[in-house]
Amino acid sequence: MFNYKFYNLLGLIGITCLLVSCLDNEPIDFPREKPSANAFDLAITEDGIHSARNSNPYDYTGQVFYGVLDEFISANSGYDSIHLVYQEITEILNGLPQPILPVYGSVSTIQKLLDDPIGMTDSLLSDSGLSLNTRSDINDYLSEVADYNIENFDDIMDYNLSFEESVLADLTLSPKEKEVMLTLTSVFRYYCIYSKGRDDRDWDVSVGNRAVLVGALQNTDSAISLGLIAGLCAHLGITD
Repeated sequence: MFNYKFYNLLGLIGITCLLVSCLDNEPIDFPREKPSANAFDLAITEDGIHSARNSNPYDYTGQVFYGVLDEFISANSGYDSIHLVYQEITEILNGLPQPILPVYGSVSTIQKLLDDPIGMTDSLLSDSGLSLNTRSDINDYLSEVADYNIENFDDIMDYNLSFEESVLADLTLSPKEKEVMLTLTSVFRYYCIYSKGRDDRDWDVSVGNRAVLVGALQNTDSAISLGLIAGLCAHLGITD
């Protein structure tokens, strides 16, 4: 059953952005799905930790990720193959008021990510056009957050925030480099907050993180989609 409150919020966000764009008659400076300030005030909280990051223009990716993840898990449909998870997540994403339309990430891509997540991300990063320093920072980040568990939640959240702020402040990064890294930090933050609120708290987020990276190298929609599908398959123990 769909979470209508979540989707209604996204619909209001989309209408607000559309009206602002039409009134100004100029391209907006932020991604099309960025929530309004009011939407940030309504963002999910967990144990007093406010999940929204007003300074991150890609925070909406984590919010969408959280909502769709919760929708899928709450349905408890018992999917047991990559294809079925792919199909369900794609249907949910396509049904949003502002549909998430990935340009990259077939079932075979998910299979490769599950089989060799490190090898696949290393290969794609090397051919991504991102600078050597950025690729190194991304690899360091992925290694650091790969050890996430409920016991080190606060430490990991502090690290994630520190990394995010350093990216925002770095004037040498290209717009694409910032998009990739800030999408990664946003989705990871919401992923951890979601898992913390569940009984089965200790989720392996390493595959999902690398899937988000693979998608983010293309666009934010692909990051959300790949992160959800590969991350869920890894969590559910689905390998084919």
